[in-house]
Amino acid sequence: MARPGWNPTRRNRHQGTAARGHGQDNRLTIPDSWLDTRMYWERLRLAVVVRRELDGQPLTVLVEPPAPGFVHACTVDDVVAVWALIPADERRGLELVALRQPTRKERTLAASWGRLGYASELAPGGGPAIFLHAVRARGVVLRWPRSMTPADTQELERLRSDGFAATESRRWIELVGGVDVVRATLLYRTLLHEVGHYVDWCTSVLAHVGTAEEDERWRAYDGKPGHDKEAFAHAYATRLAAALRAGGHLPVPRRRDEAGMIADGLDPAWFA
Repeated sequence: MARPGWNPTRRNRHQGTAARGHGQDNRLTIPDSWLDTRMYWERLRLAVVVRRELDGQPLTVLVEPPAPGFVHACTVDDVVAVWALIPADERRGLELVALRQPTRKERTLAASWGRLGYASELAPGGGPAIFLHAVRARGVVLRWPRSMTPADTQELERLRSDGFAATESRRWIELVGGVDVVRATLLYRTLLHEVGHYVDWCTSVLAHVGTAEEDERWRAYDGKPGHDKEAFAHAYATRLAAALRAGGHLPVPRRRDEAGMIADGLDPAWFA
């Protein structure tokens, strides 16, 4: 006997929804490979290796050729010039910076100016590495909704201070910046921000955990709230940039030595 209230002809309310797996086969994701253990941001294609040395510390810059219509907003010499201004003790052990081209799916699903890889297979000994992303040659257009979190509002103000022009409509705030504006964002904020994450890792984890197992160190850092990590990195970048500006070290002039680029195996057309 059928239970009261049950209608066998009535369709299950989860049928045809994500709760029953609908759309899982064609969900938009960044491709992964079982044969390649690297993270997607480490898969550089035909990258050129440029080596420098600062304060007795090696620095390797990997440059991935940008896609058509894209450029690297800062040159290798731009990165080296700002790198030299970072206190040597705070970047010790951080020996690799990569200028990479994000894919279309990455720009859609995980858009960012750059990132820090804490344990990159590209870095010596599987150490940390900073990745800075190529941008469209015609500049960047960002669209922000009017409804924002406090963190979004703070980032909007940072972009405005970088030089992005803002236009407001009823539903959106549109930010427009040329490659020179993006160069400032990458060099004076993103690069320093990612170094701040590295300093946070060194000071809040390695200094206190000591010689613990690697998994234990990662658990200690992963247990730290994400907003605390971001707040530390933002504060570090803001404080260091302000000190360098006060000392007359920032902004750094654009360094575009085309003969040096060719000698390093780089194509000057890759750079703004």
